Parts: sequence; structure tokens; C-alpha cells
Amino acid sequence: MPDEIKCDVAIAGGGLAGGLIALALAEMRPELDVRLIESTPGIGGNHIWSFFDSDIEPGARWLVEPLICHHWSNYDVAFPSHRRTLQTGYNSIESERLDAAVRAKLGPDRIVAAQVSMIGSAIELPDGRTIAAGTVIDARGPAGSFMSRSRLAEVPGPEASYPGRSRSGPADRDGRNCAAKRWLSLHLLPAVRC
Repeated sequence: MPDEIKCDVAIAGGGLAGGLIALALAEMRPELDVRLIESTPGIGGNHIWSFFDSDIEPGARWLVEPLICHHWSNYDVAFPSHRRTLQTGYNSIESERLDAAVRAKLGPDRIVAAQVSMIGSAIELPDGRTIAAGTVIDARGPAGSFMSRSRLAEVPGPEASYPGRSRSGPADRDGRNCAAKRWLSLHLLPAVRC
């Protein structure tokens, strides 16, 4: 087992976002060595993701079309005193289909079954291995994000001042301040998570 794995792109997290990024890169940039690091046995976990036809631009459907397990031509919304049928297609993707597609596209040697210890300029794994990549993408979501564990002290808290926002930062839907829950987005631009 090598101490350092070198690749072009390393994606930490094999959920829907990480899986779709891996599929898109493998399709559009097949010359890149893309590695997907996922701690659980199944890519995508045990989920069903659903979306309306109008949620995805027609030019981007190529990415999700092969993953769709179920499609309905319209969608019924029903409440005790109201009912309405939306005349738009509705689709669902099951995690098993995402898992099979990613494994077929990447191959077993490009999927690393491991927990991520730390993300910086490289990804560190608990067994001491590192994955060095030209681009590192943290697709683990806010709960697994390196910002929520290893670098939270570096993120300004609610008392910080943000240009264009109130001194205390934005509030979430319950009126609580959420400036302390800041993390870096995919493009490493500041974003606020409520």
C-alpha cells in the first residue's frame, strides 16, 4: 500500500454531490485521474433523491438521465382540503443506481474506501496515507466538512462584520444568527450556511 496516492482530482465524499462530480469529470475529462474517497460501503448511502424535470436544464440532463430509476409524467399534491396536479415530470434516483454508475465509470482502483482525517492541500487518511491532488473537493456536506471540525476556530463567529450584511450576519428561518456556521464553498468562496 503506497503512503501517497497521486491524482489530478480527489473528491472527499461519495454522496450525491461527490458521485455526480466524479461522473461528470469521468465523462467530460476522461484523461484526468479522479479519485473518490468514501467511508461507507455504498456510494450514495441509502437514499432516494427526487426532482422535477424543470429543476435541471435540458443541456445538463445527460448527467442524471442514466441514473433515473422512476419517472412520472405529472405530480399530484394533496392536502386534506386541497388537491392539485402539477403538469411537470417528476423523477427519482436511488442510491444503488448511483453506486453502480460511479463504480462502472471510475473502476475499483479509483474509489478509496476510507474515512477522511483531514483536508488541506492533500487528503489525509487515518492509516497514514495521503492523497495528493491538483484539485481537492470536499463533498462531504456540512457535517463532514473540514471546516466544521479542523478549522472552525479560523472562521469568524457571529460578532464578525461581513460586507453587505448586518453586523451579526444573516438569520436563518427561525431568526437565529447563523454567521458562526460559515464554511468554504466548492469554489473556496465564503458562503453562509443556516
